[in-house]
Amino acid sequence: IVVAETNKGSTSDLDGNFIITGIKPGYVKLNVFFIGYKPITTEDILVSNNNIPYVEIQMEQNQQQLQEVVITNDPFKKGLESIVSMQSIGIKEIESNPGSNRDISRVIQSFPGVGSTPAFRNDVIIRGGGPSENRFFLDGVEIPVLNHFSTQGASGGPVGIINADFIRKVNFYSSAFPADKYNALSGILDFKLKDGSREKTNLQFTLGASETALTLDGPISKKTSYIFSVRRSYLQFLFSAIGLPFLPTYNDYQLKVKTNINKRSSFELISLGSLDHLSLNTGIENPDASQEYILSQIPVNNQWSYTIGGVYRNYFDKGSHTFVISRNMLNNQLYKYPNNDKTQPKSLDYISTEAENKFRYELTFRKSNIKYRFSSNLEYADYTNQTLQQLFLDDSLINFQYKTNLNVFKYGLSGQASKRFLKRRLMVSLGIRFDGNNYNSNTANPLSQTSPRVSASYALNDKTAINAGVGRYFQQAAYTTMGFRNNAGQLVNAGSVKYIGLNQYNLG
Repeated sequence: IVVAETNKGSTSDLDGNFIITGIKPGYVKLNVFFIGYKPITTEDILVSNNNIPYVEIQMEQNQQQLQEVVITNDPFKKGLESIVSMQSIGIKEIESNPGSNRDISRVIQSFPGVGSTPAFRNDVIIRGGGPSENRFFLDGVEIPVLNHFSTQGASGGPVGIINADFIRKVNFYSSAFPADKYNALSGILDFKLKDGSREKTNLQFTLGASETALTLDGPISKKTSYIFSVRRSYLQFLFSAIGLPFLPTYNDYQLKVKTNINKRSSFELISLGSLDHLSLNTGIENPDASQEYILSQIPVNNQWSYTIGGVYRNYFDKGSHTFVISRNMLNNQLYKYPNNDKTQPKSLDYISTEAENKFRYELTFRKSNIKYRFSSNLEYADYTNQTLQQLFLDDSLINFQYKTNLNVFKYGLSGQASKRFLKRRLMVSLGIRFDGNNYNSNTANPLSQTSPRVSASYALNDKTAINAGVGRYFQQAAYTTMGFRNNAGQLVNAGSVKYIGLNQYNLG
């Protein structure tokens, strides 16, 4: 194991443990070599005087004996299942990106093909798609909410939930998704999180442009470590001081506990949550016309969310089993009093919840120089909405009342095979996926949502390659669409809702 661009390094013991000393504080990468395995360069690792980073490096067996080993670092790394349009983003890039405030959504907005949005929004819009067409994973656990004050039915919001102190790297797929990643049309962000220190307890305090953060990590036992953080914003004080009519406050927590059960098995507990409150600054003295208008229109918003999941991994010769079980929930409340007078009945009273329980199994193995990956998933979702709103129609005040409850059972199955040809110059990956749910007859048959895909890359030389991919992808309609009912309590879209389909073609 060698520190990149230096002559400092070390060798591991029989269990793979190693220590490298005398490294200057900053970001470093490691070049790792082992007989019978492919050489690898790690993502950026932050080294400081008061923190000993714990690094776990996964290597891939090499089926061929190489005469010469060359280490290169390519941000567009080609995994066998993601040959096209996958970019790996390290923590150094997140920390140093100008204007992003350590927010991964804002970092991605600076990438080619990603649309720009207003400065107060974190919507990720890829190649003309929508912010509701992306999916997010934390070490294999799906998180439906990525931002504080999130837009229900989409993923946008003003501030990201994930603390950058947790991130080891982010794999950003802008198309040509692996078959085990599902329910997305535009993009997938697959976050890989740091492990807590195995040596000692560390404390890190961060003061950002809009919030403060406290991060703790350390050992629980010889085989178990943790990393935990909490954040709280202070925007409400700044906004009040400069006389803005709205006062946002957001809080979040993040937790990862990892235990190595034995040399072949591990378990990770992942959790993420947020608590947001948007109040009105009704104490402004002599508000101007703009302030009065905003105060009269914006409702109070209370929102909280959480995700908790467990990931069990078991490794065997040339393969692995992965089991993921998780639950997530979003609670969104908005209300408004006429003229902000609490003695009057509310003109808007909205509360909605979305809860999902998920199970996923993945099998990965190699046989005859072909890498296979199969996955299956089951999900149960519950959506509720209660709305009371006063509306003016034809110069008459109407009290609109709405209530709905929806339960959906979802299922999916996928398979993918990948191989190198022509002395490893050609990479080819074939995948197929099936998805369905019990909402109606249009969505119940997984064959109606058959999602084939193929991608390939041919290396012309050491620095140039031709990449191509084609695939069909599906995404379920939003719960707000599926659960909408009329005054008689009937699901308005029950007979017409289908999965949203998209064909993608890539060449470069």
